[in-house]
Amino acid sequence: MTEREIYDTKFELLESSDMRQVKEYRVKLNDADGETSTYNITYYHNDIGNRVVEIKIWQLPTQKLALGGNSIDINSELGDAIIEFIDNQENRNELQSFLKAYDIGLDDADDGSWQGR
Repeated sequence: MTEREIYDTKFELLESSDMRQVKEYRVKLNDADGETSTYNITYYHNDIGNRVVEIKIWQLPTQKLALGGNSIDINSELGDAIIEFIDNQENRNELQSFLKAYDIGLDDADDGSWQGR
């Protein structure tokens, strides 16, 4: 992918599932040429689920998966772009969970109540 192609590429998170040792994401990619592709991304974690030990990406449909025909190299530009998109989605979800847990709104007016604490 060229720099222009990466810049013009749009990702959309279609769905995700979270199990203790496996996180799966389905992502739709709209590239600079107007082509649409769907990818499945699987993060495999260690036994206690706190560290990623392997990441696999493949293009759907998966009919060729057994032959390795749809596998995407995670170190390729496309692989990097997909992983960066997923990481950004996870960071956004964590921030939203934190804000919700502490009842903080991004548009709350500053009433100065923090002063003197």
